[in-house]
Amino acid sequence: MWTLLLWLNAKIVDARVVFKKRRTEQKRRRQIRDFHLKSQHMPEYLKRDIGLPPYSEHDS
Repeated sequence: MWTLLLWLNAKIVDARVVFKKRRTEQKRRRQIRDFHLKSQHMPEYLKRDIGLPPYSEHDS
């Protein structure tokens, strides 16, 4: 019985670690995406000063 509970607890802890890692990665991507979306409305000289490329991510 204890073995089953320990195994289940290990699975829950592992799932929590994976969830937290995925959530932080999604948060980082969301912050970058929001920054790029907001920077589309900036004047060109500000984009140059920040170091953004002169094209959007949808251009190829």
